[in-house]
Amino acid sequence: QLLGLSEGGVSWLGDTKYAFISVVLVCIWKGYPLVMVNALAALQSVSTDIYEAAKVDGANKIQTFFRIILPSIKPVLATTLILDTVWWFKHYTIVYLMTKGGPGSDTSIVSIEIYKQAFDYFNFGKAASMSVVVFFVCLIISKLYRRFLDNEDENSPWGNEAFEIVKWNRHVSDTGILRGHCADTYPVDGVNFH
Repeated sequence: QLLGLSEGGVSWLGDTKYAFISVVLVCIWKGYPLVMVNALAALQSVSTDIYEAAKVDGANKIQTFFRIILPSIKPVLATTLILDTVWWFKHYTIVYLMTKGGPGSDTSIVSIEIYKQAFDYFNFGKAASMSVVVFFVCLIISKLYRRFLDNEDENSPWGNEAFEIVKWNRHVSDTGILRGHCADTYPVDGVNFH
């Protein structure tokens, strides 16, 4: 209204055009910190020795990302992806507090529908069966994620080779200065940084 784009106020939760988008943005805003904290923790857990070994072998930043960083943080990213996907199925509280599934049924999600079936319409059997279906959908999605991410190691161009490319020996001298040298560098399955 201040910019002159609309003459009246916008009903973000009452208008059918904006209600779903508003709820989705709030849900993303709520889930974003967890994903970022997990990604940051995963990035901080990658050993600097691996970076140094890749640098000694002549890896550029793109090769280091795809062959070192991504395989190292993939287990954390997989767990975060599974948790975030399952949590998208249970965004009951945000949707219920914001719109209760309305206007009409524009923001109605599975968890709201299960609640309505059980406590508004007293169809406990239908609500229980819907809950079981949601459980199996989440289970199948998590199994597919795990299968895809576990098989990716064998089929991807970066795979698990990052840990086999360089054997890094660290020696600490008597003065406490870290002195590293590359003991063996060898290509694994045709992968070579040079």
